[in-house]
Amino acid sequence: MSLETEFREKRDEIRTKRVALKTEYDALEKLTDEAKRTEKQEAIKGANLELADLVDAFEPIQDAFMAKKANEDALRELGDKRQVDPSKDSERVNRYVSPAEAVLSKGHKSIGELLEAVTEARGIKSFNGFRGELGDLSINGLKTLITSADLTPLEDRRSGIIELAQEERTVADLMLSGTTTAQKVTYFEETTFTNNAAEVDEGAVKPEGALDFTLREDNVRKIATWVPVTDEMLEDVPTFESYLRGRLGFMVRQREELQLLRGAGTGVTIQGVYNRTGVQTVTGYGMSTIDSILAGITEVQKDAFVEPTAMVVHPNDWFQIRTSKDSQGQYLLGPATVNADDARPWGLRVRVTTNALENTALVGAFNQAQIFRRSGITFKVTDSHEDYFVYNKLAVVAEERLALAVYRPAAFCKVEAIVQGS
Repeated sequence: MSLETEFREKRDEIRTKRVALKTEYDALEKLTDEAKRTEKQEAIKGANLELADLVDAFEPIQDAFMAKKANEDALRELGDKRQVDPSKDSERVNRYVSPAEAVLSKGHKSIGELLEAVTEARGIKSFNGFRGELGDLSINGLKTLITSADLTPLEDRRSGIIELAQEERTVADLMLSGTTTAQKVTYFEETTFTNNAAEVDEGAVKPEGALDFTLREDNVRKIATWVPVTDEMLEDVPTFESYLRGRLGFMVRQREELQLLRGAGTGVTIQGVYNRTGVQTVTGYGMSTIDSILAGITEVQKDAFVEPTAMVVHPNDWFQIRTSKDSQGQYLLGPATVNADDARPWGLRVRVTTNALENTALVGAFNQAQIFRRSGITFKVTDSHEDYFVYNKLAVVAEERLALAVYRPAAFCKVEAIVQGS
């Protein structure tokens, strides 16, 4: 079986099962006999789990099919007279790398390793004997200085540091990952498709179709943060170096997710998926919450011709979705005992994040967006900021550079007013 045939068969199977599941939901609403309702609910639960498995199995097939199609399009473009201006620093990319490879730079070093490398390079025994610049750092503003007095070791102190609770970020791994050595990523987006194909008589004029493309450019942007610490802090408090590295990296990733979803695309910001021209919109007014999600799926299917695989939603909206009930008070996505990962409306994977717009879910085929990392999360250390040299202070910075390309904006749909009754 060819890849194209497998893609189309699996896609059609998912769509057929979604229609059948909608019929089951509608039938449940009409049942009054408790035994029959229980039987129907079990059937719906089984159908939704089956649909979720189909979507998971289909996603790599869709990825491979789209990659094959992109390669074929690229070969055709070799003969296209329209070329990117060679005077510009345009796209030089590796389109397919694993998310783990893309997040951290190959040259990534811990803060302790940075200090050790400096002492070795300068021929000194310890950082206590060194004063000078360890790396370039441009800093605006000043944050709370962290000193060893903040975490003075006590005899009964537990090992490690108890971190403040923070939300884990999960959206980036829904998208494709790649790398680039350029300052911008460029690609052609098909923006005109006019199909006038028709039957013609012998000797008659054949109807003309139309195709047109728009060159898109997504700039590489930097996300960075820093904190001031004393050199004693790094030396005196066990595990602090690894803690600091982890927390600064988390701060960068936290901001990254916000930019990937909601970045305005102005100034030095990334243009997030929500704000891309061509992303579709449906409204949940007059629909149930569950039905409004299916409306978003349908828009992607009929306009982008790809199969949605995931949905990003705010925690408050997920509460409303997960607790949606039928007229008899039964949960539509299964009872509370169902594993959270199995509560998948219409088979979609669900990512819950406070960076999503509240009351506006994002349904889409996330393999139509790709993150290109110019550099993974890297760390720099310096004592050359202001008066840090004479006060034994260090500025520790974490930063990354990346761009977001959205190849097919219509593959995403914002479901506004998703909560029933809003």
